[in-house]
Amino acid sequence: MISKRKLEVPKDDPLAIKHEGDISLKAMDKEIAIESMLEKEEILREEEESHLLDEKVELEKKKQDCIMKAIKEREMENQFNLRKKGQAEELSQMREAAKKQIKIRRDYLKKRLENLKKKAERKNEIRKQQIMSIRMEVADKLTQAYRKGNVQNCISALKSNKDWDNYCTGYFLTDYALLDSCKKETDRCNFCCEKEYGDLYIEERALCIERHCGPKADNLNGRWVWKSETQQTQK
Repeated sequence: MISKRKLEVPKDDPLAIKHEGDISLKAMDKEIAIESMLEKEEILREEEESHLLDEKVELEKKKQDCIMKAIKEREMENQFNLRKKGQAEELSQMREAAKKQIKIRRDYLKKRLENLKKKAERKNEIRKQQIMSIRMEVADKLTQAYRKGNVQNCISALKSNKDWDNYCTGYFLTDYALLDSCKKETDRCNFCCEKEYGDLYIEERALCIERHCGPKADNLNGRWVWKSETQQTQK
């Protein structure tokens, strides 16, 4: 009852009005202070949240930079690998081209060496043939020079044309030109004595001519012709 009485203040009491105004002002000030405090807290919270967000943004940016750097490095690595692969392929192509060129060059040199070898072989064969020809010619000359035949061969050959042809064939069987010349020979006796006795047996040759071919006589052409004793007797 007492408290109620205290609270009950006359409405027209100035002090009471003033007191009520002070209370209201205090309440308002308190409310303003609370609002200000809440505003500051909100501002601080927003600033802190903004700061955290900024840090997150920076962190994300760093992550992005790292990722982009990694991507760039990977791209560079891929480009390097591509270039390396391209260089390897180019090098492989160059090696293959070089191998082909070397093979072509070797084949060319091989053919060239073969041609040179064949050319040298042909030259050597010609030289060998020349040597053999010279040797055969020397051997033939030596054979002719050292030939010591039989005068009976001439006596038999001069009997008839057939006997003379047989003599020529036996003597020049391997040389057709000399065989033909022998068959056409007109001075058969002298020819036969010269063939039967080589240059080293001049005396035997002269004796063959003297005994079987007779003395010489001039013919109309001025050529010496040997005549046998039988021919002279017939005259």
